[in-house]
Amino acid sequence: MRWFDRRPRCPSGLHVEHTANLIVRSPVDDMDYLGSCTGAYDPEAQHWLGWGTEGPEQWQVDWFDDISHANREHMHTHLDGSGNHTYQDKLGYAHFTVLTRDEGRYAGAIQLIPAGKDVLAVEAWLNLPYRRLGLGKELFRAAARLGHHHLGAPRVTANVEVDHTAALRALEQAGYSRQPPPYTHAILGDGRNVTGPTYLHHHPGARTCRCGSATKAAAPGGG
Repeated sequence: MRWFDRRPRCPSGLHVEHTANLIVRSPVDDMDYLGSCTGAYDPEAQHWLGWGTEGPEQWQVDWFDDISHANREHMHTHLDGSGNHTYQDKLGYAHFTVLTRDEGRYAGAIQLIPAGKDVLAVEAWLNLPYRRLGLGKELFRAAARLGHHHLGAPRVTANVEVDHTAALRALEQAGYSRQPPPYTHAILGDGRNVTGPTYLHHHPGARTCRCGSATKAAAPGGG
């Protein structure tokens, strides 16, 4: 009998996952990384993320939302080093750009952060136009698949504030199980003290994809 390696094969050693409405992939370059971060700085997003850092102005958000080839070339011309990986190379975790499948617009991001042996913690967001559309479950399912089948982590966790009902519902719909108390306590970057449950997505057979890399960039729409 011939045995086949059923692990995902990412194109050219790159990480990509598809859902019904989203493409989730490693950033192509620094401009792609920055574009995926633009939706994290509106007041609603920062209430939950609590980074306490200055974000882009609205004209910059609108600039990244223009997906035309001419605009992308214009941005590369005016953003020094935008074709490099300067930002990504400094990260201590895996960052993934989230795009809409129909138009390829920036829809958010997923970050998988080492949180102990064989554990990755999810931090994720959707840009404002893509919230309340039922995409949260797709976002968290993609996070679990990336953690289990690309980065080889058996456990993918998410800590959520107890009153963040949209995230709680999305995690449950994505197959994460709510862990028993005690709740997790944390102080966010903006100084806010938060409390909430931990959710776990467990896959004991997790292993890396055939590219075996957590950091290489992916081609747009690849996979």
